[in-house]
Amino acid sequence: MHPTIYQAFERLSAFAAGERVLEVGATPDASSLFNLAFLRGKSRIGLNLFAAEYDGVQIIEANANDIPFEDGAFDIVISNATLEHDPFFWKSSSEMQRILAPGGVLMLGVPGFVQGRAESLLQGLAGRLPWVVRHMNLLASATLTYKLHYEEGSFGDYYRFSKMAVEQVLFGGMEILALEAVMSPPRFVGAARKPPPGR
Repeated sequence: MHPTIYQAFERLSAFAAGERVLEVGATPDASSLFNLAFLRGKSRIGLNLFAAEYDGVQIIEANANDIPFEDGAFDIVISNATLEHDPFFWKSSSEMQRILAPGGVLMLGVPGFVQGRAESLLQGLAGRLPWVVRHMNLLASATLTYKLHYEEGSFGDYYRFSKMAVEQVLFGGMEILALEAVMSPPRFVGAARKPPPGR
């Protein structure tokens, strides 16, 4: 996992109250979010499409579209690099909120799109030099991750998320505590708190 992702999740540690943790999309290797310092010593369970064990943590086999835990079972639900691979991500997003206890925190990392320096520069040039539009239009509209995520043999991605999608869909109905874009290509990393009943 890219060090910046770990750093972004570690910055969310101030919001991570409670002991019961579920990682959705957990992997039995060094890329596991269970390696984050603030999760050490907590009661941790992983979920993925295969069963495994890593560093004393059980990873159960289940689909995040239908998480096999009762409502409010966890204080922290954390997931990175998972929802973009899920054709029905909205089901998984809803399930992650369902299994959070009131006051619990959902922490997510998802690929996104933001205007970077290159795009800003090209747009600025396009306003002054008409030939830039003719000759660089394809470059300006290219996606930096296309080869990585869509070539034969890759794991395959279905989605990229805008900041608005993260705020209003993935964290919909929750109190957003933090949200930032990191890395290039960009990835949104953030945390939101489940409100108490009746709110």
